[in-house]
Amino acid sequence: MIKFLKRILKDQKGFTLIELVFAVIILAVLAGVALINLGSTEDDAKNARVEADLRTISTAIKVYKAKEGHYPAKLEDLTSAGTNYQPMLDEIPSDPWGSDYIYEIDEETGKITLKSANGETRTMK
Repeated sequence: MIKFLKRILKDQKGFTLIELVFAVIILAVLAGVALINLGSTEDDAKNARVEADLRTISTAIKVYKAKEGHYPAKLEDLTSAGTNYQPMLDEIPSDPWGSDYIYEIDEETGKITLKSANGETRTMK
């Protein structure tokens, strides 16, 4: 029996077409799964950056209000120096999709809203 198996294995020189097709299919499935996971990771990173940007801008707005006594009329006011202080921000960041953040003040309620292109919103009072 052992001699029979040795002879069969000795005569076999390579892989069959079926074995190669299965190997290619398995590699394709693994590559597809990896690409899907990479796509969601990129979105998570962009959303995390938006959250960090909105937190930074809202902190700068609060400091501006503490120094000036009122909220800035536009985000660009955060990049200019006041009489007794340096600018709050060196530059206003753009969101990861290349759009500007939207800054709105509700005059009646005093609510301030910051929005990004992906719909992420931060509200302050």
